[in-house]
Amino acid sequence: MKPETRDLLGRLIGGTFFSAFAAQRIVFYLLNPDEKLTDHLHFIVVTLTFLVIASTYVIRTKPKVFASGFRETIFPFIPAALPIAVANCWWAAYKFWELTPDGYLPYFPKAAGWNKFWHPRIAEGTEAFVWIVIGIAANAFVVWSLIKLRHSFSIMAEARKLVTAGPYRICRHPVYAGEIFATAAMLGGRFCPGAAIFFILFVITQTIRALIEERKLSKAFPEHADYRSRTGMFFPIPLTRRN
Repeated sequence: MKPETRDLLGRLIGGTFFSAFAAQRIVFYLLNPDEKLTDHLHFIVVTLTFLVIASTYVIRTKPKVFASGFRETIFPFIPAALPIAVANCWWAAYKFWELTPDGYLPYFPKAAGWNKFWHPRIAEGTEAFVWIVIGIAANAFVVWSLIKLRHSFSIMAEARKLVTAGPYRICRHPVYAGEIFATAAMLGGRFCPGAAIFFILFVITQTIRALIEERKLSKAFPEHADYRSRTGMFFPIPLTRRN
């Protein structure tokens, strides 16, 4: 398949998928409205994230360098999908737990503490409030980053334009950093060991994804080396180190 054809299909599929996902969230929310202000805010920023992503597929420019090979075309979709696995793993574990006799996993001994460790839990009170505030802030940061990136957004590793303004002055991959914190907040609010494993895999693959993109950008934009030297990957570089 020609890169141009793949880019067109990517626009159609990506825009349709994220638009439909946002629409599904809106319909579900209208049918099952939350009562807390924090829940309203969390719904808004998460749904806005999907709407902004959908819009980027419409307005993004043609790549200066197209993605090629498994690492640049297929691998990026693994970390992109893992937050969904983190979110759904808790529900799967909860349903599985309900079906097990006496609330115990059938293939493990009823050792002290084992039952409590594997049981999926929901954060409550102050802990729940802290996690949802972190989630709101992280998703809002992702939205800001996507708006600044807009014309250059892509799940695959493609070089369009080197963006260094806005949140990209803080770190080189603000979208990924925000997603990591948002997923961590989701895990903290609804924890189960399986979701924790998916989260660890997410952080590892997200880091590899960022490194793959940086190799691509370094070849397409010589000025990326200077940008990289003064800006951290996921966190700001302290001023003392910059100087």
